Amino acid sequence: MNFFTHVDLTDEHLDILTCSIHAWCLNRQADPEGHLARAATTLALEVISACPSITSAELRDVLLARIPDHSIAEWRGTSGSVMRRKMSTA
Repeated sequence: MNFFTHVDLTDEHLDILTCSIHAWCLNRQADPEGHLARAATTLALEVISACPSITSAELRDVLLARIPDHSIAEWRGTSGSVMRRKMSTA
């Protein structure tokens, strides 16, 4: 499923999304091309869809609150296939 077909984003929304994900990745020391950044992007798209007037800083704070540090540490300490199984059973 392509989530972009269900979300109408303006250029401003794309800038907010990009800045927020970049700031989140820096804060969490996550690979911007990795699975966690993709999960954060999915969450960010949901938040922007629900609250189109959100700022970049507000969106970053939502991401930081909703994807805690221990999730990242657990991901780094676990192989991707095992973590995907854990995530699918949650």
